[in-house]
Amino acid sequence: KACPGHPQPPHRAALSRAADCFCPLVLLQIVSGVKYIMEVEIGRTTCPKPAADLQSCAFHEAPQMAKRTVCNFVVYTIPWLNQIKLLTSDCQ
Repeated sequence: KACPGHPQPPHRAALSRAADCFCPLVLLQIVSGVKYIMEVEIGRTTCPKPAADLQSCAFHEAPQMAKRTVCNFVVYTIPWLNQIKLLTSDCQ
């Protein structure tokens, strides 16, 4: 399932990527741009920063590193102005 990218925490040495995008919770709201409302499960990868192709990075399998986090993001875009803004980011 394809999900838009998410911001990487600056303090971590390894990258995280979306493990699953809960599609019923990816909502679009069209206003003067497009607002994406999504719930994404994120897992740590084995790739150090920076990685050229995040999708090819494997997820950690060791129990202490394999924990997944569920995050809610609201992203607002105005494609015709090439603008993207992260409005909210909440991970649990």
